[in-house]
Amino acid sequence: MKGKSLFLAPFYAFYSKDFYNHTTLKSKETGFLYLFVLLSVCLLGTTIKAHYSIKDFIENDAPDFVKQIPKFEIKNGFAYADAQQPYEIVNRSNGEPGIIIDTTNSITSLEGLKAQVLINKEGVYTRKNDLETRFLSFRDIDSFRIDQPIINHWLGLIKSYGSTVLFIICIIFDFIITLFQILFFCLISLIFSSILKISLSFKALLRVSIIAITPYIVAKTIFGYFGASFDFINKWDFIIGLIYLFIILKSASKDKEIETKPSQTK
Repeated sequence: MKGKSLFLAPFYAFYSKDFYNHTTLKSKETGFLYLFVLLSVCLLGTTIKAHYSIKDFIENDAPDFVKQIPKFEIKNGFAYADAQQPYEIVNRSNGEPGIIIDTTNSITSLEGLKAQVLINKEGVYTRKNDLETRFLSFRDIDSFRIDQPIINHWLGLIKSYGSTVLFIICIIFDFIITLFQILFFCLISLIFSSILKISLSFKALLRVSIIAITPYIVAKTIFGYFGASFDFINKWDFIIGLIYLFIILKSASKDKEIETKPSQTK
């Protein structure tokens, strides 16, 4: 197994003791580039599915909604709508009003209405549940305008760039969260190393921790892509990672050529 790259971890991290010894512990890489590539590839499938879902919504569902929106603007904290009011935006799926616009303030609450949103002259009422509504005031808004051309322009931007922006945000978030998990695993690996009486550099502990969480990341991606439930993996991901962490270190403890700390090699 000598010379195997860390980038083969998604294939070998599940079972190969040779890979653990020859690649995980003897490689000179930190593993951060591998981790970033792994998370990016795993996120790619989900992003592609999200792209087509967004595209389908914008092309098939959004037009019916957009066609119902009147010219609407807010000036100095007060709303105005270019439509006969009260104006209803209907939910096409059930034929009931979803949003009511009434800047004349003849309607001042959602009580007794089926709509989930009421927009009046001073703000927006939203229904949280059957007993509670929330109010968002326009008081601090000096100028705002929306109409069908503006909404269609926004939807066009979302259709073109939405999935790309979503991918960038998600990969940054996933990478940061995973880094914290890896640092925690490094601390745990110090305990395991003490129990197994092996001495590893911090760089090696990083690689070990990254390889230990690889099976979970790969399994979750496969389950999620095919729409299967991965509740079991989500509940036990920490335990799964710790088990692999111990297995890797246990395998290393049997290898005579373990990477040692710099202080011990001087």
